[in-house]
Amino acid sequence: MWTNKIYACLMISLLAAAFGASIAHAVPGWEASMTATISTAENKLVFGQRADARDGLDARLDVPAMLGGDIQAYFAEGSDTLWRDIKGFHGGTKSWDVRITSAIKNKPVVLRWKPEELRDAGTVTIKDTSTGTIVNMKEASTYSYINTTGTRDFTIEAAE
Repeated sequence: MWTNKIYACLMISLLAAAFGASIAHAVPGWEASMTATISTAENKLVFGQRADARDGLDARLDVPAMLGGDIQAYFAEGSDTLWRDIKGFHGGTKSWDVRITSAIKNKPVVLRWKPEELRDAGTVTIKDTSTGTIVNMKEASTYSYINTTGTRDFTIEAAE
């Protein structure tokens, strides 16, 4: 008797999973991750665009940052700080304001990303607002600087 009930539950679960997979559809878009590292501390950010996203805080897709530790990396979206910021496709060029903060001075901060995650995006660049240096994120996979001030701001731009 128990065997029949377990078997029935298993079959229902498998059928539900199969049915769900057959009607699921991918939402057009792209996502990329970027990791900021200093010494042994790191912080990961995720950014991108999706057809079902909207600009500004989107509680369904965006993730608030919980700041702490030897390095704090986050997207500044108005008064919100985010670890994940997904924007919509509408409206042309999109930008993400990134702030990196660390009390560990005179050590290198390394930003790393995977260019292959950006293959479905248009042109994607990161600009160091302190130096004006612009890096094509589809052609390079890292950017580094020596942390002398404690805080550094960047702008990521994605153009169609």
